[in-house]
Amino acid sequence: MQLFGETVYTNNMPLNQATLPPLLINTKRYFRFVFASLLLHFFALLFIELPTRPVAINEQQERIIAISMEEDQSQRQTDQFSARVPAAKSRPQRLPQSERQALRSVGSASVHTSNNIFNTPDEQPPLEEKVDQLNTVAAQGAEKSDTAATASINIVTPKESAEVPKEAAAPAPTLVVKPLASAHLEMLVTRKEESGRTGLGAASLTWKNSEDRYELNIEASVSFVLARVNLYKLSSVGRLGENGIAPETSTEARLRRAETATHFQHEDKLISFSATSKKITMEAGAQDKASVVMQLAAIGNADEKQFYVGREILIQVAEERDALPFLFVVVGQEMIESKLGTLQTWHLVRPPRPGSYNSRLDLWFAPSLGWYPVQITNTERNGNITTQTVTKITH
Repeated sequence: MQLFGETVYTNNMPLNQATLPPLLINTKRYFRFVFASLLLHFFALLFIELPTRPVAINEQQERIIAISMEEDQSQRQTDQFSARVPAAKSRPQRLPQSERQALRSVGSASVHTSNNIFNTPDEQPPLEEKVDQLNTVAAQGAEKSDTAATASINIVTPKESAEVPKEAAAPAPTLVVKPLASAHLEMLVTRKEESGRTGLGAASLTWKNSEDRYELNIEASVSFVLARVNLYKLSSVGRLGENGIAPETSTEARLRRAETATHFQHEDKLISFSATSKKITMEAGAQDKASVVMQLAAIGNADEKQFYVGREILIQVAEERDALPFLFVVVGQEMIESKLGTLQTWHLVRPPRPGSYNSRLDLWFAPSLGWYPVQITNTERNGNITTQTVTKITH
């Protein structure tokens, strides 16, 4: 027959070691080896475990003894406290808040007196007397506090109690504004993107001033190797008043964005948007993104002394969905090169403000050319830079 792949011949003969196949002999040796290994493992665990068990037992016994001692000590303290304080049918009524506060204000002598209420059982007074003592101490403390309060009130004289008039806060300086005369500006546009791509284009700014009304249109486009891109188109209409430019309606259309409109409700002092139902309170001198440039030019046109290094000008500017305070800082006077020659200008910057706007806007105004913006640079958060430089001004 076949056994584990080996042929075994029995022929009704008794099997012995000489007739067993080698495979069966190896199996017997294997089981002997396993049995010996288990026996050695058992003795090893026995010799390792025995030395550690007494230590664990001793630690457990010590913990039980420590817990028992703590319980006995706590019970003794409870028994001593119960022996010192006589039993009563009801607990004494707690003192009111005012009396407890007065009790805390009493000196150390009063505190020692109250502590002596809990004496030995032979010297322990009745419970009613304890309450009387507490009430007496509280009354004394209240009298002391009333006396101190009266003394402090009598010290103050009418002259000292009179309010010292505060200096009135200096009002913010009022900016004088004089809108610019009508003009049409043509500009050269250069754009450098973070990817390294560059482009050239053209921009135009048309400003119409008709006594108490104005109209402003700004367009910019740039041409790359194979395409021309319209960067943005801004328009603003409104009136001219005591605060300079007062927009009524402005529109904005940018690259890959739908056109939006912003409405200035001067009677209700509100600003509303076509892109959202939100309404924002309008501040005096509020502008849109197009008119704010001409408003800054009008400030310099009214009085050049209003521009000085470090001067900060805060203007509320309405955008597509919100109206935020734009902070412009006067950097100083600078010379720039243009197709109209070397121009002396005033440089203003709106630095990025995290949470409000993340781009930087630089403006250069030329007093010798009627304070028109002769250069505008916008640095976006992603590193793209767009610069517009004047090439022609017509009136």
